[in-house]
Amino acid sequence: MEKNIWVISQSNSHILTQIISDNFMMLGLAERIKIFDAIDDQSSLTNALDGILSVKSPVVYYIFENADLSNQAKNYCDDHQIRCIDVHQLTFSFFYKTIAEKLNGLYEVDYVENMDNDFVNFAIASDDGKKLDSLHEADLVIIGISRTTKTPLSMYLSNHGYRVANVPLVPEVSLPKELLEIDPNKVFLLHMDSHRLHQIRKERLKHLGLPDDAIYASLERILDEQAYAQKVVDQIGCKTVDVSSLSIEETAKVIIYTIQK
Repeated sequence: MEKNIWVISQSNSHILTQIISDNFMMLGLAERIKIFDAIDDQSSLTNALDGILSVKSPVVYYIFENADLSNQAKNYCDDHQIRCIDVHQLTFSFFYKTIAEKLNGLYEVDYVENMDNDFVNFAIASDDGKKLDSLHEADLVIIGISRTTKTPLSMYLSNHGYRVANVPLVPEVSLPKELLEIDPNKVFLLHMDSHRLHQIRKERLKHLGLPDDAIYASLERILDEQAYAQKVVDQIGCKTVDVSSLSIEETAKVIIYTIQK
């Protein structure tokens, strides 16, 4: 049975959207792909999804950093028995499996043996702004703009007995109200030197086979995001950790020392 493929994503998820779309096209499925790549609010998502009921054998790939939009897409598909794939969760699971294999045996904590523990499960479920309703249960909340090591740091800390959530900061996406309701003493913003982050993002785009002059990697965009992140810090009163020259382990030590003190 031929499947009709819908790719639905936020405007700030253009990289994953492009990767998914390019791969389907290389498989000769261009005529069966429909892309909605600027879905940034619930009304737009509802309008996009409503058209899918008239499509034969649909499959939905949804890509949302915003947890509310992600949950809305999943619930809609479940209610209408439409097969759907959370691309963010899929890529994260692959990333976690890969990093677990690479890190196993390098530290005191065995990442593979602890893959099923409660702390790791909490970090996985709370990665990238998901399960915001559980944010108050976290021992630590890591926030920051893209590519500042939020996810690997969360994984490392979870293996040291902390329930860790991480929340991405994107100027175009409203700050989650749950982040404003928790104790700011357990919230840490990860800051990175703009020029270093500029290089990291350019290398990331090259690795993905994408042009390294995309807005995502531009210094101007990074400075705008950093200015927004500073406003968030001022608003909620959390601490900032400069990770420009720190390894994951060193960053973790700084955070653990701070909360224990």
